[in-house]
Amino acid sequence: MNSEPAPVPAPARRSTVFRNWLSLTGLVVVIGSLFSFFFLLLLDALAQFANPYVGILTYLVAPAFLVIGLLVAFLGAFLRHRQILKTSGPLPPLRIDLTRPRDRRLFGFFLAGGVLFLLISALGSYQTYHFTESVNFCGQACHGVMKPEYVT
Repeated sequence: MNSEPAPVPAPARRSTVFRNWLSLTGLVVVIGSLFSFFFLLLLDALAQFANPYVGILTYLVAPAFLVIGLLVAFLGAFLRHRQILKTSGPLPPLRIDLTRPRDRRLFGFFLAGGVLFLLISALGSYQTYHFTESVNFCGQACHGVMKPEYVT
C-alpha cells in the first residue's frame, strides 16, 4: 500500500488582461515618461540658474506621455477583455517561453525597443532642456516681443 497522499493539482492561474503586447508597450512608454520626468527634475534641481521652460517639460510634456502610455496600456487591457468575452472563456495567459525561438526573438525585439526608447527619451529630454536655454528659443519660439533684442 502507498501511504503517500495524492498530489494536489495547482490551481489554474487567472490570466490578467494586462498580459498582452499592446499593454506591455504602453507600460514601456509609462516607464520612459517617468524616467524623463525624474531626469528633468534632477536637471532642474542641479541647474546653476532657474529655467522656466524646464517646468513646462517636466510638469506638462512628461506627464502627457505618462497619460498616453497609460491609455495605450488600458486600451490593450480593454481589447484583451473583449477577446476573453468573445471566446466565452478565459484565454490562455501570455506565456513567454524563452526556449522557443519565436518568443526569444519577440522578447529580444521588445527589450531592445524598450532600451532604445529609454535612451532616446533621455537624450531627447537632455537636448530639449539645453534648447530651452538657447537664444534661438527665447527670441524665435517664445518671445515675439523680444525681436529687437534678438536681432541685436
